[in-house]
Amino acid sequence: MDFAINNLDVRPNYGLEIEDASALLGHGDRKNSDSFDYKDENGEYIDLSDPKFDDLEVTLKCCIVADNRSDFWLKRNALFAELRKPGYSSLTVADHAMTYQVYFKKSGNWKKLNELDNGGKTAIMFDLTIKVKFL
Repeated sequence: MDFAINNLDVRPNYGLEIEDASALLGHGDRKNSDSFDYKDENGEYIDLSDPKFDDLEVTLKCCIVADNRSDFWLKRNALFAELRKPGYSSLTVADHAMTYQVYFKKSGNWKKLNELDNGGKTAIMFDLTIKVKFL
């Protein structure tokens, strides 16, 4: 199992292939710290004693591989039903030996790689944008 969403292996359950998950190794942007600009002092004072960070937004290049058109719709709908559940989802990446807490933000750039129902597999690429909870 390379990837799992909520402990479900993505390949057999959704026909999902994730091209590269290395963006998950990144870090969220630092939030602005409190700053003070005193009129009787040079420069400004920035409180760096307790820095805070934004959640990391990641866009993963994905592909759903299915046996035919109806299989594609079953897998696509099952994937998005799982991602739209209330609360955070867990995304396990075996290569990182890590489980991330994520939530679905959007998908886009859908592109058919071969004709639906052409006698072979159906493969459709898309971008999946998620937010990764800062730990």
